[in-house]
Amino acid sequence: MSATHYKAPQTIAPLGIVFGGVAALLGAFVLAPIYALAIAYIPIVYLNALLTAGFGGLTGFGVVMALRAGHFQNAALSYVLGFGALLFAYWMHWIAWVAVLEWRADMPVEVLPLLLPPVLMEIVGLVYEQGTWSVRSSDPVSGGVLGLVWAIEALIFFGAGFVGIVGVVGSGTYCERCRAWCDVVGTRLLAHDDSGTLPDAVNQRQDWAALVRAEPEPGAAMYHTVEVSQCPRCRETSTLTLSTVTISHDSKGNEQRNTKVDADRVFISAADAARLLG
Repeated sequence: MSATHYKAPQTIAPLGIVFGGVAALLGAFVLAPIYALAIAYIPIVYLNALLTAGFGGLTGFGVVMALRAGHFQNAALSYVLGFGALLFAYWMHWIAWVAVLEWRADMPVEVLPLLLPPVLMEIVGLVYEQGTWSVRSSDPVSGGVLGLVWAIEALIFFGAGFVGIVGVVGSGTYCERCRAWCDVVGTRLLAHDDSGTLPDAVNQRQDWAALVRAEPEPGAAMYHTVEVSQCPRCRETSTLTLSTVTISHDSKGNEQRNTKVDADRVFISAADAARLLG
């Protein structure tokens, strides 16, 4: 930790590895078979894409959250372990999917041989050549088109998994004294500071008086958010995060919300936090 800003520790905790390993096994042996069964029987492309994103996102998010629950905080290794869990779950989904195809074709289902990469790849190669599903009354999709579908599926899975990992690693405030994660105890909305001096007032001077501002007008296109986190045990470790939110609309009128962090987890005393939050 620096004198004024929180810096995440890079702790490598064995308990976190155990928790992360359990989460990875759940993703590979519970989520993967369920996902494989679902996409084998659901012919709706868009729904399959959502299932793929959910499978990848939940696996990546779940593993790094499990690492975090076990006080494992090393960012680089969290990414490595999270991506490894994604690879493992993705491989197991192929095994489960082939087993489902064998079962649907009234063939003997032998899962153990599928664990061997050469056996699995041989069967996948046959599926690539012959296809397994068709669009309306046309011939089964196979070859390059099927390969493209698989590639898109992989991109969705690993993309969603990476988003799940990035959303957790390095986030939050950890109280090393109590070995506990801080809770968000309050959030305020502030009118936008057109002078642009508010971030420096918080980052450089910790001038909490500068945050005593009115709330934004209804429908404001820009405003600030102040979020305070505090240790639920000692209530002494407290941090404040200042962000700028910009509201815009796309061509269809849908609201687009962009959030920029101006001051990331600046230490604030419990008394100052209480006064600021009212």
